[in-house]
Amino acid sequence: MKEKRTAPRTPLNHPTTLRIEDDPVQGVLVDLSSTGALFVVEGEEQAKIDPGVLGLEASFVIKPKGKPLRRYTGELVRFFTRDDRSHIALRFWKGFEEIASP
Repeated sequence: MKEKRTAPRTPLNHPTTLRIEDDPVQGVLVDLSSTGALFVVEGEEQAKIDPGVLGLEASFVIKPKGKPLRRYTGELVRFFTRDDRSHIALRFWKGFEEIASP
């Protein structure tokens, strides 16, 4: 199968809260690109996600070193399990939004 992703991915492996609609899910941001992100969810948090989340809006906020907070928003487009962990992929609708620190 030919790989469709062309944007370079940056591996992060950073604990992050993913908000699916209004529900927070604790996970790990595995990698990030200009077009999307991949999360892994383990343990009890896995009960909060299943293939029914596909098509829903999700967002997360990260703080890159030396830069303002960034909010990424998009659509959940992929769900799979591997090694007893759930993976979900988010495709961004637009670029990140910088937000003021609280």
